[in-house]
Amino acid sequence: MKILPIAFDSLGVRSMATYVETDDIRIFIDPGVSIAPDRYSLPPHRIELDRHQEMWKAIKHWVNVSDIIIITHYHYDHHNPDEQGIYDAKDVFLKHPREFINQSRRPINNYFIWSFINNKVHCVVT
Repeated sequence: MKILPIAFDSLGVRSMATYVETDDIRIFIDPGVSIAPDRYSLPPHRIELDRHQEMWKAIKHWVNVSDIIIITHYHYDHHNPDEQGIYDAKDVFLKHPREFINQSRRPINNYFIWSFINNKVHCVVT
């Protein structure tokens, strides 16, 4: 079994993007990345912005070779609702959008789920 940390906090971004490969399946867990919010009224540094782009490019590469995508929850460092194309032709396992979830996240979840349905992505909600 191969387990690769693709984008993590220790790599300069907020993420837990992980690629897992066995002899018979390739899985990507939490294909998202974000940067820290403004701190002390300072915007993110150019280095942080560049690292964000590098990590997103790596995530897209590894998602492309994956068979299954797992999204454990709906924070933006775990998924990217604005790039639906990365989920095409994949089996996607999602956290249930309404069970055991904070009320403030539900509108985002609904948008995300409906975009899957509208794009005919195969989803399993758990």
